[in-house]
Amino acid sequence: MKGRVRSLWMKIHTYLACFFIPFLILYVITGLLYFLGIEGKSAEEVEVIIPIEASWPDDEKAAKDIVEPYVIKHKRLPFPPDYYIDKGHEWHSWYGYKQEILLLKTEDTNTVRLLLIQHDFLQQLMLIHKGHAGIFLLILGIMLGLSLLTTMISGVVLALTIPTLKKTSGLMILLGCVSLVFAYFIGY
Repeated sequence: MKGRVRSLWMKIHTYLACFFIPFLILYVITGLLYFLGIEGKSAEEVEVIIPIEASWPDDEKAAKDIVEPYVIKHKRLPFPPDYYIDKGHEWHSWYGYKQEILLLKTEDTNTVRLLLIQHDFLQQLMLIHKGHAGIFLLILGIMLGLSLLTTMISGVVLALTIPTLKKTSGLMILLGCVSLVFAYFIGY
């Protein structure tokens, strides 16, 4: 490989690694904590029983109309970006990395239960890891994955073009492939 091409690969490798190292550290730490069962908890939870005159809301707008005055009263605006509804229509949920708003059915058809949940810092970090922190962090997470792929490929290209590293690097690639196949077949 010519010196200019090798230099280009080294620059790509270096600059991507330097830019993405903070995100990588965040993802590694939160992934490890999640793997160990440490996910954070609710920092604050408010429960409100709301009387309703109409029937259980079937869509987001109707549910939002019921809960919005209470969300405003408890200073929980804006609504989190992700909206979910239970397939059995037992709950509505607005979910984000800082908070969650849940509207739940009760046994009394004239009332509904509202939960306003603030996530603690650790749980917010976990939710960033899971892609619930808005479009900007989601895009950065995708870019991190692509950067890791590019950084690994550039490292392999460099290793395979340096004569003193070529043989050992080839053996390490083979060992990595064998390990992956082995792990797949002994898994459940």
